[in-house]
Amino acid sequence: MSKIVCDVCGAAYPETSSRCPVCGSVRYNTPEADAEATAAPRAEREERPVNRKPSAPQRKRSPKKNGPNIKLIAIIAAVVVLGVVLVALLLSNPGSNKPADPTEPPTIPPTEAPTNPSVPCTSITLSETSVVFATAGETKQLSAVCAPENTTDRLVFTSSDPAVVTVDEVGELVAVGHGTATITVICGSISATCEVECTMDPPTEPPTEPVTGISLNRTDFSFLRAGEKWRVYDGTVDASLVTFSSSNEAIVTFVNGVATAVAPGTAKIYAEYEGQKLECIVRCSFKAAGGNGGVEEDNGTVNSGKYNLWTQYGAEDDHDATIRVGESLELFLKDAEGEKISIEWTADKEGVVTIDGRKIAGAATGRVILSGTYDGESFECIIRVAAAQ
Repeated sequence: MSKIVCDVCGAAYPETSSRCPVCGSVRYNTPEADAEATAAPRAEREERPVNRKPSAPQRKRSPKKNGPNIKLIAIIAAVVVLGVVLVALLLSNPGSNKPADPTEPPTIPPTEAPTNPSVPCTSITLSETSVVFATAGETKQLSAVCAPENTTDRLVFTSSDPAVVTVDEVGELVAVGHGTATITVICGSISATCEVECTMDPPTEPPTEPVTGISLNRTDFSFLRAGEKWRVYDGTVDASLVTFSSSNEAIVTFVNGVATAVAPGTAKIYAEYEGQKLECIVRCSFKAAGGNGGVEEDNGTVNSGKYNLWTQYGAEDDHDATIRVGESLELFLKDAEGEKISIEWTADKEGVVTIDGRKIAGAATGRVILSGTYDGESFECIIRVAAAQ
């Protein structure tokens, strides 16, 4: 069977077909011409005129040029454009291809929180700038007012020495032990201070003597009434092996480690064992029984010197006296003839005692030093105030 070569696309097809099965062009050449075209080189065929008049009367059609190629290009272009669009969408929303988690709640875009501008503190006003405590456990409220009222800075209270006074987050002060401390109140970059003094007696230091099995739990203490007792010895050596004694048994006795107040005055008690000797000062600060109430005339003694310190209990040779809160004593001088001389006393701290001429009254537990001057001489006396019974 003879083959026909398409003038448009160059494909060969059977002569029985009137159209090219590849490009659909209508055949215009004869079978002889087709045979010659088949045998002729391609270069000669390309020189043939492309458009010929039909040999037979047919409806004239415009040949389709490159139909299938244009469609293919269009399809490829559409695919490329679609791919570009998909890539752009993925890049603009990288999480869109993530499968939804049915357990997760829908994501709600966060709303911008309202801004609260900070307001710095500019000043602090304290209700107290100094506080005096007389007893351990005593409390006081320290209030602080910050300006401006709407400051956003936090208020902080601190104590320089919690062993003296503590303070909590709202400013409540609690007295702990003898001494002084500073309460600092801070708000932002602003600070204020309050000075605190605790006047209660400091704890008695333990004996510094080498440990030998004997020890005393006091080195200096006071009795406030006759017959009062205190076990002073607390060593590990049996008390029956220790020698106990008193420098003046008319004032205080010391038997089997127990001291007993006898009469007003001051004396020392001792504990001795294997060459070790411990001592303790005992002050009996109370009125003597009988007579006129234990005033100094009862003992009939007059201290030597131009002027001497006295109380109604007797001469204060060691210048150290003890009273209770609410009690009082008279503190004055006596000259060589026994005449009483009142002088003006001043205390080294306030709040522990009150002074009314020669009358000294205990106001709060603590220790003060009274001082006065007369005829060019200076006099001092320690006053210890114990808790009321």
